[in-house]
Amino acid sequence: MKKNFLVAGVVIIVVLLVYGLFVELSGHDKSVPDFMVDKITANYLYEGDTHFLKGSILLPKCYLLEANYLSRESLPEQITLAFSYEVSKDAGACDESGAIEQGFDLKIPASPKATFNASFMNEEVELDLVPVGDQSEL
Repeated sequence: MKKNFLVAGVVIIVVLLVYGLFVELSGHDKSVPDFMVDKITANYLYEGDTHFLKGSILLPKCYLLEANYLSRESLPEQITLAFSYEVSKDAGACDESGAIEQGFDLKIPASPKATFNASFMNEEVELDLVPVGDQSEL
């Protein structure tokens, strides 16, 4: 009986070591972003039942910004601006030591009292909406 427990223990240890080696050799945890921001600033205008948000985020070269939103149906609507990035397919040929501003331009139909928050790579970040007078200032 003790021999069976000993064999089972050795098998478990070997499996854990092999798994750990596999994870180490396959690179870092892909669920952890390589790059993060902690604040997003956007010019903001509400006009004609639409919220207009325009801004930019400084990202390393070869990172492609994606900007979307999720609107929860309530009154007022709760809107989450969802920002993420993908590494360009040509990332190996790029100089990742530099950074470039990548713009976003969102038009969101919602009531005037809608509330906003933001996430970057599924992590909540601070959102600073700067009101502007008209669309020429966006």
